[in-house]
Amino acid sequence: MSELNIKVRKSQDNGSTFRATPDTLYMGGVGSAKVDTLHFEVPEEWAGCAITLHVQRLSGALPDPQMLDENNCVVVDRRWTQEKQGSWMLLAVDENGYIAMTKPGQYTCYETIDTNSTTETITPSVYEQFVALVKKWGQAAVDAARAAKESEERAAGSASASAGSAAAAARSESAAAGSATAASGSASAAEQAKAAAATSEANAEDSEDAAKAAAEEAAASKAAAATSEKKADASKTAAAQSEANAEAYKKAAATSERNAAGSASASAGSAAAAARSENTAAGSATAAAGSASEAAGSAGSAKQDADRAAEAANNAANAATDALKKAKDAGDFKGDKGDTGPQGPSGTIIRAYDITLPAADWAETSDDEAKAAGWSYQCDATVSGCTAELEPSATISVSSVPDAQKAGLGTICRTGAGYCRFYAATVPSADIHLRLLLMERVPT
Repeated sequence: MSELNIKVRKSQDNGSTFRATPDTLYMGGVGSAKVDTLHFEVPEEWAGCAITLHVQRLSGALPDPQMLDENNCVVVDRRWTQEKQGSWMLLAVDENGYIAMTKPGQYTCYETIDTNSTTETITPSVYEQFVALVKKWGQAAVDAARAAKESEERAAGSASASAGSAAAAARSESAAAGSATAASGSASAAEQAKAAAATSEANAEDSEDAAKAAAEEAAASKAAAATSEKKADASKTAAAQSEANAEAYKKAAATSERNAAGSASASAGSAAAAARSENTAAGSATAAAGSASEAAGSAGSAKQDADRAAEAANNAANAATDALKKAKDAGDFKGDKGDTGPQGPSGTIIRAYDITLPAADWAETSDDEAKAAGWSYQCDATVSGCTAELEPSATISVSSVPDAQKAGLGTICRTGAGYCRFYAATVPSADIHLRLLLMERVPT
């Protein structure tokens, strides 16, 4: 399995930016798996963070992210190669709320022959990957503790051996003294006894040194076990934070879905109004044609009137068709009551706008209701023709969803004279792009 090294560096150009080099990756053939391994060299400030790798395919699909292992490596699987190309980024979080992301890069896979396989390996969720890592680090802590205990036992054994050697040395000295007394006339025997005593003493010193080394090794093993336990605690905290973030993303997705449903209902009301306008125009054309036929049946001097009536009928039909086309192009269908949804009556769409909420335009709100809902900031978007009587409905652009979710973008917006006001829990880190529909309120 080949390994691709990727460096992540932090730059300070009008704010902190994390960039990967290289940022464009070539991942082999479409549908391949476990051929390449990615190794990331991350900044020092990411030490102790839980780091995940996120992929977005060309179709917009977002498979489960992958957790980097203790060596900051990850194996390329079919989450990458299911489609020909897409984008990727790293996300780093810790238990203190630190969150950092790299600038998204690109990846490409070369074309392969379709084998008609629809099976995709189901990957574990981020939480399951956290649990697996925590278990792994926990087992490492248990192994370290066991090694420390074995070292302590060896140290105790060495100390016992040292004591035995010291006793042996004492006995040797006593024997040497006895030998010297018994063989006072033999200088050679006395010298040999002294040499034996010196050797025993040297052995005792060696045993004592070995006991000290074993004790130091046991202390180091205890310290390693304590460090492993701290890492396990940090991993548990990061796992809990990831679960909380996942719940927040689900809530934001549900809110977007409700907004989309409201927009679809309003569009259906506009389509119905267009259909009725078209039927009215057709009826006018039919009536004009009838008048022309009736005039044609008149004799004598009514002939010219009949011709003029036929011409008027054609002009009326053409005018109705042009008016319908312009109304469709402008989205300006009025007079038709829309559906009544769970949030109250909705009306005819007046106009649609593509607007941007700049990150620099957000300010603290004085709206007590918004503060009570958890939204401390507001941003007013200038909207031509907007009034307080119009009902707004906004849908976030796909590219702005991550920034909107992190900022806690509010689920409601309010209209005023020439503007539409949006709310958020915190100031977004980037501009927010969205689609705004303004509708007439029609009483039930």
